[in-house]
Amino acid sequence: MRPSLLRSVVAALLLAVALGFSSCSSSEAGSEVARVEPHEAVALIASGDYTVLDVRTPDEYDAGHVAGALNIDVRDGGFEEQVDALDHDARYLVYSRAGKRSSRAADTMAGLGFRHVADAGAFSTLVFAGAEIE
Repeated sequence: MRPSLLRSVVAALLLAVALGFSSCSSSEAGSEVARVEPHEAVALIASGDYTVLDVRTPDEYDAGHVAGALNIDVRDGGFEEQVDALDHDARYLVYSRAGKRSSRAADTMAGLGFRHVADAGAFSTLVFAGAEIE
C-alpha cells in the first residue's frame, strides 16, 4: 500500500475511533466537533487531510506553532468572518494554548456549518505527542 494511502486510511480510522470514544459536542446546525487526543491529532496532521488552525494570538503563533498551521485568532473580532470564508467541506484540526480557545473556535465553526472539525486542545500536548513545530 502506498504510504500516502496508508496515512489516509490510518487517519480515517483514528477519526472514527475519536468520534466513537472521545467526547463530541453538537452545534445548533447539527455538525459535531470531535475532541481528539494528542496522539490522534498528530496522526491526523501527518495524514495531510486536515487544515490545521492555530487559534492563538499572532504573538503566540510567532513563538512557535504546528508546522503549516494557519493562524486565525479566535479572540479577534473578525474570527467568524475569517473562518466562514474557508471551505466548509474541508477537514480542520484546531488547537490553542491550553484548549479553551480551541474548544470555543471548533464549536463556532460547527455552528457555522463546518462538517469536519477536530479539536486537538492544547499546543503543548501536541508538542509532547510529537507534532512537527516551526
